[in-house]
Amino acid sequence: MRLEVFADKKKTFLLAFTSLLLLACMYFLITDQRIQMQILGWLGICTFTFGFFNLLKQLFSSGPLIVIDHQGINDKRTRMGVISWDDILSISVGEIRGVKLISIRSSNPQKYLNKVSFFTSFASSFNKSLGFSEITISPTCLTHSTDQILLFIKKTGFLR
Repeated sequence: MRLEVFADKKKTFLLAFTSLLLLACMYFLITDQRIQMQILGWLGICTFTFGFFNLLKQLFSSGPLIVIDHQGINDKRTRMGVISWDDILSISVGEIRGVKLISIRSSNPQKYLNKVSFFTSFASSFNKSLGFSEITISPTCLTHSTDQILLFIKKTGFLR
C-alpha cells in the first residue's frame, strides 16, 4: 500500500497571493519612522519571502509532496529523506491555532535533521519548543488532511 499526497493548487495559490499582500504590508512597516516597526517589517519580509518562494515551488511541483509506503514517510518538502518505520517511535497529532500537525517521535531525529536547511531546522526547534517532536508534517495546502494521513497509517499497520 502507498499513499501519495499532492499540493492542493488552489489553496497553495491563495496562500502565495496572501504572502505577497503581507510582503507589501511589511514594506510599509520598514518605511515607518519607529525602529520597532522597521524591525518588525524586516522580520516579516524575511519570513514571508521564504514562505512565498516555498509556496511557489510547491505550486509548480508535479509529483507527490509526501509519500507513505512500506519504507516509511517521506515529506519531500523538508528534504529529510524517508523516515524509516524502524526509527519511528510514535506518531501523534497536535494543534496550533486550529491547524493540526502530525508529530513524529523518532529514535534518532538527528539522522534526519542533519539533512535539512537552516529554515527547516529553525522550524523544527520552534515546533519542539511548542511541545511537538522535532519532526512534524503540516497538512497546509495538501490534498489530504491530517486525519486522512493518520487513518492511512493506522489501516496499513506500518507503524508497530
